[in-house]
Amino acid sequence: MRKIIILFACVTVLLGQSINVNIPSNLQFTTSDGIIEVPIVVSSISSSMVVISYQFELIYDSNEFEALEVLKSNTLTPSDWSVLSNLNTAGQVNIAAAGANELSGDGNLIIIKLKGKNQQSNSNLTIQNFMFNGGSPSANVNGGSVLVGVTEKENFPLDFDLSQNYPNPFNPTTKIEYSLPSKEYVILKIYDIMGNEISVLVNEQKEAGKYQTNFDASALTSGVYIYSLQAGNFYQSHKMLLIK
Repeated sequence: MRKIIILFACVTVLLGQSINVNIPSNLQFTTSDGIIEVPIVVSSISSSMVVISYQFELIYDSNEFEALEVLKSNTLTPSDWSVLSNLNTAGQVNIAAAGANELSGDGNLIIIKLKGKNQQSNSNLTIQNFMFNGGSPSANVNGGSVLVGVTEKENFPLDFDLSQNYPNPFNPTTKIEYSLPSKEYVILKIYDIMGNEISVLVNEQKEAGKYQTNFDASALTSGVYIYSLQAGNFYQSHKMLLIK
């Protein structure tokens, strides 16, 4: 007589425990192409929980957004996990994931890439039918909302640049323009011809874009002055002439 041995895979979960699942509320983006990444965030996964799978649907307004891709987050999801997604239904993303190693800790569970269809796209985001391990532990689910403003690409500079001030020569005010292709910490300073610092016009973080700063030299004497821009690793300077 043959002996048949059946092995059962067992997932042990303490009753009454739950995991928080949410989308950060009131997400706001400004991009040149309307493409954004929306994280699904989880917390309260304790060491006593064993989580080896999950599934859910994300509901969004298909008149406002198009779903492009689902990305596995390296902050929480183990590398051996497989993530399956279905983007074929307008207004809905179906996601299922599983792996041998357990989920643990807090962080981004998954990243969903959306693209706004309008100059300004706005939608509520709802998580439906979320289940860990087919139903246990339970999930405390909170949706969110997203607002995306699309800025035309030509409004985003391709390179760093510090323009010649205008008017030049000037008396007593002039304008200084500069361009940033990316978000950088910006320092814009004025020096005299001997290299002594006269004024700090800008000293703060700036988003990508084109900027204009006014310089008032009412308290200075006629002569040549230098203005310099430091933005990340970019540095540039120009001379300007004050004539009174």
